Amino acid sequence: MRVLKVLSLLLFTLLMVTCNTDDDVQPQTEQWLYAHTASQGIATSSTTFVMPVTDDIFGFTDRPYRKSKYISGDEFASYWNDYDDVNSFKLDPPNAVLTYVDGDEIKELEVVITDATFDNSNITYTIDNTSLTNNETFDDASLFVDGNGPISKIYLASNGLTVKASAKAIAGDKGKINGVTYTVVDKSTLTTMINNGDDVTKVCTSLITEMSNMFTEVPDFNQKIGTWDVSNVTTMYGMFDGAGFNQDISNWDVSSVTNMGSMFSYTMFNHDISNWDVSSVTNMSYMFDGAGFNHDISNWDVSSVTNMNGIFAGTNFNGDISSWNVSNVTNMEGMFNLNHDFNQDLSSWDVSSVTDMGSMFSQADDFNGDIGSWDVSKVTNMRWMFYQATIFNQDISSWNVSSVKNMSYMFDEAFAFNQDIGSWDVSNVTHMVYMFEGDPGKVTNFNQDLSSWSVSGVTQCDGFSAYATSWTKPKPNFTNCSP
Repeated sequence: MRVLKVLSLLLFTLLMVTCNTDDDVQPQTEQWLYAHTASQGIATSSTTFVMPVTDDIFGFTDRPYRKSKYISGDEFASYWNDYDDVNSFKLDPPNAVLTYVDGDEIKELEVVITDATFDNSNITYTIDNTSLTNNETFDDASLFVDGNGPISKIYLASNGLTVKASAKAIAGDKGKINGVTYTVVDKSTLTTMINNGDDVTKVCTSLITEMSNMFTEVPDFNQKIGTWDVSNVTTMYGMFDGAGFNQDISNWDVSSVTNMGSMFSYTMFNHDISNWDVSSVTNMSYMFDGAGFNHDISNWDVSSVTNMNGIFAGTNFNGDISSWNVSNVTNMEGMFNLNHDFNQDLSSWDVSSVTDMGSMFSQADDFNGDIGSWDVSKVTNMRWMFYQATIFNQDISSWNVSSVKNMSYMFDEAFAFNQDIGSWDVSNVTHMVYMFEGDPGKVTNFNQDLSSWSVSGVTQCDGFSAYATSWTKPKPNFTNCSP
């Protein structure tokens, strides 16, 4: 049993002067205990505890040999950052006991310290598994830190929900939290459990780094897995694709994930994930394709994303994403395809890196946002871009489309569109098939003079203006294809 379980200030003092051990059973590595004492400590939040450093931190070990030392606050805090084999606090966050005076009583509180910083006067400890209250004070505070890592291989994170494993944990390790036994699993074990329909709400997933297509073969999966530790996962591609999943996973730490492509495709998922840190994600293609999702994600940091192909296709999503930094996105193909509700302000988006806008607003029949100032100079594909975007009619006359090669079906059945785009440089376009096709039963508004278009490079223009009966002004003069 670890000393920390029964540690008190009196015992700590006695250990310095008396200790009988059997040399035959002594461990070969040093096991240090540290004491940080102060007249008062303050919980500045539910997860941070601040203690002034008025004296050096005292350290003591009796295994394998009795030693003691005094170290500065700066050195002690560095154990969570500049660690070695002895002081591996970053690898295995140490347990600690906080003792303090409350009236006539001496009380104690067990915590796990995950980080520490020193500002030349105070050490600020970041604490997991605690019930601290904001601005709570602790008189005659003593913090006894077990430098040998957590007592249990499994512990509860500071959010009070996520079940985490220490760095030394292996698959099969078990631990109890609030009377519930959790088991550390690897991906192979977890996959087998899922395929067998087992209960996966009491597993610890800290060892798993890859969760691609985890539930694609189990469409009825809908267990409560909000306690999972996904902080080490790098890919969640297709994780819930086609599953019936719709549970709260708002507390997941997804900060290491780079691939969320098709993550919620065709699921019922519609929970708040606004606080997710997606700053490492590069692929969000089809992330919500066909899903029921429509929550606020306006504050997401998507600055690393390069692929948003179909991200909101076939959804009812209509959230404000006007502030998104999409400057690194190159693919927006089908981004709002078949989204019948989206109509948000995208005017400030920096789309200067985008090369593919094919089907971007195809059948987005509620969209009519001002996107006239967009820099589309790198776009090569605008095929189907506004197909059946039936109310879109914004001025996009200033667009630089000189790199575009394919404009087939671009305004096909976009009945409302009637802007002057006669100045467009379409000299690199090769495909204009059914570009302005109408519908025999509906009126197509487009009626602009496009006679100045340079279309000598166009080789396919079948049905260019088929059924566009309202178009009476001059059309392009095709020489290498028949419209």
